Amino acid sequence: MRIGVFCTNEYTTPPPKGIIYAPLVVAQQIADGLTERGHTVTIYAPKGSRVKSRLHTGGLPSLYQNRILKEFTAINVERGVASYENLALSQLFRHAQQGKFDLLHIHPSIRAVFYAPLVKVPVVFTLHDPIIPGKRFFYDRVLSKNIHYVSISRSQQKPAPELPWAGTVYNGIDIKKFPFKASSGKYLAIVGRMRAEKGIYEAIIAARKAHVPLKIAGNPTWGPYWERKIKPYLSRTIQHVGTIPYSKIPKFLSEARGFLFPIKWEEPFGLVMTESMATGTPVIAFNRGSVSEVMKNNKTGFIVKDVAAMVKAISRLNIIDRHACRKHVEDGFTLEKMVEGYEKIFSNLTHKI
Repeated sequence: MRIGVFCTNEYTTPPPKGIIYAPLVVAQQIADGLTERGHTVTIYAPKGSRVKSRLHTGGLPSLYQNRILKEFTAINVERGVASYENLALSQLFRHAQQGKFDLLHIHPSIRAVFYAPLVKVPVVFTLHDPIIPGKRFFYDRVLSKNIHYVSISRSQQKPAPELPWAGTVYNGIDIKKFPFKASSGKYLAIVGRMRAEKGIYEAIIAARKAHVPLKIAGNPTWGPYWERKIKPYLSRTIQHVGTIPYSKIPKFLSEARGFLFPIKWEEPFGLVMTESMATGTPVIAFNRGSVSEVMKNNKTGFIVKDVAAMVKAISRLNIIDRHACRKHVEDGFTLEKMVEGYEKIFSNLTHKI
């Protein structure tokens, strides 16, 4: 198959140091994996990107390396990102019109869905976020037989079951980068931005009540939520360790007694759950979004309904077999499984033409 891919040109692929952007990482992993399987994949990304697939830059650097747009982007970041990504998208779709691709795989759906009816090849959108009413408004009004959506969990489809779903493919991780650790650590861990929906405050309260140390990784360290819900509780046992480079996340997770995931939104996947379980560290999570699909209750951790239940679960972490956590990820959430899933969907769609 000849496949054209786009995620963003805001950053290079992979993201530069200090930038965590999961959709871009996933997009590259799929593109590289399909390339290794013999498909001709062209990823539209800025100059300086490092990919195994073919690279089309259109002569553009990443947005923040483009000095001409510095003032324009500073005035309105969202407008700057949208305009810059549309430059790459217009090139991708022009090339599709010229017959250069059998299928397009695109990650920023709202940016690109309006272009899809202009080409004859299948256009597959991977949705990385919950389907809120505002997004569904546009999906419902841009209709074309060549538009197909892929969800990253079955729960993600629930707000819009009638969309033309091509299937569900769980995100995968490079399990070799997450060494297994058989022994349990002493602290609890949580990773995430300092926002209410991530449940950082709830994790703090649970750890305090369970009398177990907690290490919090993530930024930013400012704003009302940080000042009111996190900073006042920091102590010798409740520590904020800042942003941890992705290369050091495996060690941070593997040395934890348990990983807390008290999310307060409909998480469409939760990659950090699989990363934690891959190291052997069990997860305790609120039952929101994809949680019940990604982990197994009482086998790879505990699915709970509130902070009180989380406190009880912390005291039971010793009954979880860390080997079972690792095997669960090996069986269902590897890069190989993810690439296989997309290859099957893409093959089915191109054969229907």
